[in-house]
Amino acid sequence: MILEIIGLIILATVFQIFKQSFLPDILGIDLLLFSTVIASSHYGFISGLFVAILPITISSFFRLRMSMIIALIILIVIALVSSLLEIPLFYLGLITAFIYSLLTFIIFRLMDKDTLIFSITYFIFNMILFKIFF
Repeated sequence: MILEIIGLIILATVFQIFKQSFLPDILGIDLLLFSTVIASSHYGFISGLFVAILPITISSFFRLRMSMIIALIILIVIALVSSLLEIPLFYLGLITAFIYSLLTFIIFRLMDKDTLIFSITYFIFNMILFKIFF
């Protein structure tokens, strides 16, 4: 159990640092939601919380942005929802990816930022991940 959680944290952190360094912000490609949902559904809310918080905290040393704080708050809610729902991981992944994409779009739209492409690519990327692995 501990090794799987550490593995998810390392995977999400490395990918988050790679994303911040090499991918444009407009693309919604990361492993945070995927790792958080897996940890929460298999090992409970606290595990999902660590998997959500640590990669964002560690990668924020490289570049802290308001969007990361908003993402963290949404991921905490996703961790709670994932730990409570007992449905197949593929469907849980779709539901949580949709919730995350919708919330980020609405919140950033209220802040007068256009995140439609980010929200769409985030949903599609996570849908593909959950389809491949579950």
